This record gives sequence, C-alpha cells and structure tokens, in this order.
Amino acid sequence: MIMGKSSPWLPRRLAQRGFSHDKFSRAVTRLKPWTQRIDKLLKPRLQGLVNPFSQRLIAVLAVVLALSMLPLELLPFAAALPALAITLMGLGLVAKDGLLMVIGFIVVVAGGLFLLQSLVL
Repeated sequence: MIMGKSSPWLPRRLAQRGFSHDKFSRAVTRLKPWTQRIDKLLKPRLQGLVNPFSQRLIAVLAVVLALSMLPLELLPFAAALPALAITLMGLGLVAKDGLLMVIGFIVVVAGGLFLLQSLVL
C-alpha cells in the first residue's frame, strides 16, 4: 500500500503454495456469523477521507505502530492500543469507512498522549 499497489506482494514460493479446500470451507462456515456482525457496523461514511493519499498515510502509520509494538511488549497490555488502532484503520480502509479510520487515529493520539504522560511522571 505504501508503494501504491492494490494487492500484497508474496514471494513466488509462498504465492504458489495451496491449502486444503475442506479446511478453508470449515473456517469460512465458523467465521461467517462473526463477519456478518462486523459487516453491520461497517458502512461507507466520510468518504472524503478515503483517498489514495490517506491510504498511503495509514499504511505508513500502520508500519510505525507495528514497530512500536515490539518495545511496548515490555509493558503489560501496552501493545494492545497500537494493535487496536491498526485494526480500526484497516477495517476503515477495507470498508471505505472514514469514520472508523478517524476513530483509529484518535486511538493512536490518545495512546501516544497516555504513553507520553506515563513517561514524564
């Protein structure tokens, strides 16, 4: 996404690898009720925020947040905030839900302020 591509890149060996149709079918059956509940919450909102620039910005932010999770693992549950923010912004991108992307960004800012306040005190 950072480079403007619409699909993920995989190494050739991994891209050629397959998986069992039966296992995939069972997983889809088990996950379907959960995905239907989540789909009810996701709607195209604040569409002006869903553009190629914001997609790249969120991709960069997701990489930074993922890297920040490594040292945050030393504090109990501290890595949950960046993970929540990445999840919310990712769902917002997929569903073209600008409101969810904004909520994810608010989680980033609130978590950063909380962490900064904890370090100062």
